[in-house]
Amino acid sequence: FRQGTRTIYFAWGEGALIIIVYLVPAGWVPLLIGLGFVIGHYLFLLRTGGQWPSSRWVNIANLAISGAAGALTAHAIRMGERADGTPREIIPLIAGGLAYFLVSSVLVNVNARALAVIDTPVPATILRTLNDKLPMVAGNITVGVLVVVLLARDRVWLLLVPPVAVLMH
Repeated sequence: FRQGTRTIYFAWGEGALIIIVYLVPAGWVPLLIGLGFVIGHYLFLLRTGGQWPSSRWVNIANLAISGAAGALTAHAIRMGERADGTPREIIPLIAGGLAYFLVSSVLVNVNARALAVIDTPVPATILRTLNDKLPMVAGNITVGVLVVVLLARDRVWLLLVPPVAVLMH
């Protein structure tokens, strides 16, 4: 998204968070999200020949904190230990995805303001981000929920996640 003279990039972490929260205990979620970002960005840099700026570590911390917020939200609401694909179990996962979205939006904009990437007030940029990214979040959460529903039926469906992710990208 354009914020001032710069572009702030958002990924589709909400869908990934829903799938991770479904598959692993909440305590592992921040580590897995941070590790996933490190691996993904490193592979991107290998392909493009870019350099790793120090601000990426702040981004990793922001995503890990957002992942923790999403996982805690989902686990606080969830009735059972494992989602079974029913609406009663899917709603906490959606709430976790929304918590991830809200926390990551705030942290990314606060960080961008601190680094002087944007020069508009933080509340205005947060509201703009929430508004601009909402359609993307709806799609991310929908994909995450669909994957969880399929996984609740049979784990072999997990093999379809990478090709679907590549096609959606």
